[in-house]
Amino acid sequence: MKRINLFAIPIFISLFFFYTPDAYGQLGNLNNGKLTTEGYWIHEKVIEIPGLKTGPFVRLEDGSILTVEKNMSCISDDEGKTWKEYPIFSDQENFEIRIERALIRTSDGVIILAFANENERANSNFRPEIIDSPGAKLASYTVRSLDEGNTWQDL
Repeated sequence: MKRINLFAIPIFISLFFFYTPDAYGQLGNLNNGKLTTEGYWIHEKVIEIPGLKTGPFVRLEDGSILTVEKNMSCISDDEGKTWKEYPIFSDQENFEIRIERALIRTSDGVIILAFANENERANSNFRPEIIDSPGAKLASYTVRSLDEGNTWQDL
């Protein structure tokens, strides 16, 4: 059995949740990587496919695929070749769904989206010496769709 370095786990979690390219753009260069046009870090040997959705994904009752990108519910009925987009919020300017999100479809067909709102991030003073942002706050929300991702409502 392979031993896991427990010191690396908090660093990975910190980078996963607090890394933003505008604040720490040099991080990708240190790890032989690059940022995509959407601002995600990828290895330097990976070729970006523009328009590719990042997930998570759920399968809808009719076989379509649903995911969330930015503030839009995206549905594909051709296995991801094309997408129809539907707004999640009526007040789009107050929300910016972060990439760390959860999307599930219950056995009753209710789709639940849990996410952190980047627009409400506060006290995010990243300290590279500890690879953390003490005192940072990031509001989280949960919404649901009762119609296969076409419209959304508060839980």
